[in-house]
Amino acid sequence: MHDRDDDRPKPSWRDIDRRKDKSKHVVNETEKRQGRGTQRAASGYKSMLDNFFEGGKAPAHVRHQLEKLSPAGQESEIPSLARAVRQAVGSREVASAVDALLNASGDLPDDWDVLIQVLLHPDEERVRDAMARIDRLLNRRMPKRKDLLQERLRRLETLAEEEETKEAARALSRRL
Repeated sequence: MHDRDDDRPKPSWRDIDRRKDKSKHVVNETEKRQGRGTQRAASGYKSMLDNFFEGGKAPAHVRHQLEKLSPAGQESEIPSLARAVRQAVGSREVASAVDALLNASGDLPDDWDVLIQVLLHPDEERVRDAMARIDRLLNRRMPKRKDLLQERLRRLETLAEEEETKEAARALSRRL
């Protein structure tokens, strides 16, 4: 018996590796690097959008476009009032900041940080309004400060005066 493989020259390891690199299922290093860059860029855009829609600061190019749309010389005071609610400490300060925001805008914004702060308001009707808004927001996404929200809901379950508020807090904390 004669083995035909012995007649052919054996390929070097370099030739074997070169053939592997030409395979369709192998992605070369430059394509890998480009993919990582795209993922990193997409992640950056996603975080900017999350910050914008959750009440954070708008990116510079978006702010420029928004300035074009607003009436000349008039800036809305609502973003500054929402910022005051986010930064308020203590129930009295939170209550005055929330009342000022509601007087200016007429409604609570879809901002997790503002809504979580409203849960400290002494008026339980406003607290229930905030919990209803939080419930609607939970259909779209979870809050970044979920632990703080759960803590505030537990506090309401035990300290709220009205049974309706306690029940709403229980239902909302079960959903988390």
